[in-house]
Amino acid sequence: MRHHPITSATLVVLTLFVGIPLSPVRDVVVCDVRAAETPASVDSLDVWLDWLAAGDDDAALLDLLGDDPVPASFAWSGNLATGYDAYVQTYSLALEDTTESVEEFEVTLSAEGATQGDADHRWRVAPRLSVGSERTRQQLDLGWIWQPDDGPRRLDAVGEFRATQYHGTTDYSLSSDFSEGRGRLRWHLSPAGRLGGEARVESRVLRYADPSELQVNRNDVEAVAALVSGRDASDRWRLGVRAGHRAHPDTASIDRTTLGLDAETERFSLEGVSWRATLRSERRSVRDESARPSLWAHWATLDGSTLLSLTLEAVLELQFDIWNYDISRDAYQDQGRWTGLAGVRAQAIEGPGWSLGLTWESLESDEADETYRQFGLRGGLEHYGATVSGTLTLEVGRRDYEEAMVESDISDVLLDPLFTDFTYTEVWLSGSWQLDERLGFDALASWLPESHSDDEDDQSLGFASLRLVYRF
Repeated sequence: MRHHPITSATLVVLTLFVGIPLSPVRDVVVCDVRAAETPASVDSLDVWLDWLAAGDDDAALLDLLGDDPVPASFAWSGNLATGYDAYVQTYSLALEDTTESVEEFEVTLSAEGATQGDADHRWRVAPRLSVGSERTRQQLDLGWIWQPDDGPRRLDAVGEFRATQYHGTTDYSLSSDFSEGRGRLRWHLSPAGRLGGEARVESRVLRYADPSELQVNRNDVEAVAALVSGRDASDRWRLGVRAGHRAHPDTASIDRTTLGLDAETERFSLEGVSWRATLRSERRSVRDESARPSLWAHWATLDGSTLLSLTLEAVLELQFDIWNYDISRDAYQDQGRWTGLAGVRAQAIEGPGWSLGLTWESLESDEADETYRQFGLRGGLEHYGATVSGTLTLEVGRRDYEEAMVESDISDVLLDPLFTDFTYTEVWLSGSWQLDERLGFDALASWLPESHSDDEDDQSLGFASLRLVYRF
């Protein structure tokens, strides 16, 4: 079993959740709309996507459904939050249990200014500053939408900036100060018909103060052109092509050029069957094949649901990934992975909601030790209230690796497999307690222990975040 101590790469997924306030508004509004008489156009995802872009608020939804127009204005809101984060990982090293942890106290000040109501040009500005015991972070998001005469969106632009500075005494290992930026310009053509178009140009820049083999500077540029369904189409679909280039200023040998194809179709209905299917394929051509092989990569997803009653629905989620290298070697092994979920879900309309389903995952790899099958049972509870809201997800399952031993080239001694079978548990908990209209607590926690057939491979990863948030 390979063990990896806590690093910035290990924590990146968990860190995305820190400081994000919980909001039950979306579920409440959707339920209200189901129960009321609304225009047939509500079944179109254009309405819901425009509502999400407007900020998921009730006023924006009512405006989209045909209420009196709201005069344009620019309004600000903000958050002041302070809290505590902790990451704890345990594993066996040199026959002894090892525990690594990162604990951080942090204060975050964030604001958001956005155009409200009807306007041809809509703007968004969102700065954020976080100062903690381990690091300091800055963030700035900018957005612009051109939607003349309150009609279809014609142009939009996004700008993002992120920067992180680690303190000299930080417990984060293998971490370097970094800054990154992203810019995107997108053109929409969605006439009153069944066919539309879209073109997008996007650029990204990432710079580390101390680049390394795992943290590499890069410059990205990508252009996308697509045919899309028009606003009158009954189902939404999209078919696009992509071309991009990634350059590494310090390690030009792994520069790559990408050509790809995207396809997507979806149907959204407040009654009956809804689904969304996506396919993405791309060819990555690396400058120096001896440094890193070129490859074909494919991703496919299918998410579907159907109502069994007013509050109960059956859900199905499938995902398939393929990585096919021109030369399969070292860490670059051909792989194919299936993941899925099948179950039922009850919406939290009156009282708590719940979900229950079977999960599975399988990986086929040229490296026999990495091939496995995994099955689990996942259950969830959720409650949204004016004062207290929360979600709890629990999954218990088993992963079995392919029964394969590796014979040494030096002797006839059989070596132990690189990975060992294990039983796993995943617990995710989030909650929000609103003390009044402006002050509240937000909490997030997870625990992921693994019990291996070889006790020396046992490990666990835990995370907890608690925030006191003042909204103004």
